[in-house]
Amino acid sequence: MCDVVITSALENARLAESIGMSSNKIIISCKLSKVNMLIDVYKKISTMCDYALHLGLTEAGSNERGVVYSACAIGPLLLDGIGDTIRVSLTTDINGKRSKEVDVAKLILQSLGIRYFLPDVTSCPGCGRTSSDYFQKLAFDIDQYIKESMPVWKKKYSGVENLKISVMGCIVNGPGESKHSDIGISLPGRGENPVAPVYIDGEKKLTLKGEHITKDFKKILIVSSAGLISEKINELVKIHKNVDIKYCADDKSSVINNINGINAIINCPRNIFSNEILAKTKDTLEWVHIGGAGIEEYLFPVNQILY
Repeated sequence: MCDVVITSALENARLAESIGMSSNKIIISCKLSKVNMLIDVYKKISTMCDYALHLGLTEAGSNERGVVYSACAIGPLLLDGIGDTIRVSLTTDINGKRSKEVDVAKLILQSLGIRYFLPDVTSCPGCGRTSSDYFQKLAFDIDQYIKESMPVWKKKYSGVENLKISVMGCIVNGPGESKHSDIGISLPGRGENPVAPVYIDGEKKLTLKGEHITKDFKKILIVSSAGLISEKINELVKIHKNVDIKYCADDKSSVINNINGINAIINCPRNIFSNEILAKTKDTLEWVHIGGAGIEEYLFPVNQILY
């Protein structure tokens, strides 16, 4: 059957060329419903022609079956450099959205490092060391938060889709995984202190605790999605060479008296930044770098300031 499919595809492509169609406008699809057969067909035909190839497992099924079968069929081919376009074919639930096919296709590409669409969230599955389901709820919440925020983030922050985030449930794997992420949080496991260290760019930057860890971690994501801070300050100065930057003193009155027309405030202690400063700079201020309170590495767009 594999040879028949290949022969038929190539004959039709060459027939199209014989009546005037350019070869670079031809895409061959040899979609089958069996994973192993599909892989065999595309591996063979990729050595027999230079036409663009469209990958996809037809009649893959619904829900988990459709997702897993499609990933197992398309993934190995993409890793071998085979394929130019892809389609994930899923049987949708009643009143389900066809867009799920696109979401799964994007995840296949992202899992292989071919193209990124959303920040990657790494999270552990949980085990006997985890004392609650808090980290699972946090991982799910962060996933949803990222998806909801991406339309805005993508416009504001170039490259945000390449961000690596980790949400871990205990001290065994938490710090190590977090250090290898752009932003990572290690939640307390069974018998551990009720605190959650946060790592940014491989270094421990602050520790969260209390009832608002999820809310606070989301705020950190907002800031970090703008870029890690040392890079952002340099970028601000580099791109806006005529930008007026105010390096803050510890005296509130001196800041307020010298703030007119300022575009950016750098190293502003949290206890000094105020609505009064905002009011005096409302037409010009773009960035505020708030120091102190253990978060001196953060640069805030004015419309996302954390108090």
